[in-house]
Amino acid sequence: MLTRQGKQRRVRYEVPFFAAAFPALAGSDMLLITPAHIARNAAELYPLTFRELPVAAPAFNYYLYWHELHDADPAHRWLRECIAGQIKASLYSPHEYDLKS
Repeated sequence: MLTRQGKQRRVRYEVPFFAAAFPALAGSDMLLITPAHIARNAAELYPLTFRELPVAAPAFNYYLYWHELHDADPAHRWLRECIAGQIKASLYSPHEYDLKS
């Protein structure tokens, strides 16, 4: 899309995960493209502003999988609930889903 508009990206940093970029962004004129829920959550923790992209981007979905053999196991269910709680509290959570046990 940028090429069609005669523009080019200038990558200044590469980071292994989004959270590593937020402190650098907060003190710069750089831009970062992330899923909307990550941008919203990061703006609550850092002095950042976010806007919707003017183009459509693919959705990101997160899933927790387990073998059906362990579906009714109480210890396994407890662990899944602990993991789900951490995911829901995470900067990377859309905070709008309910993980079924």
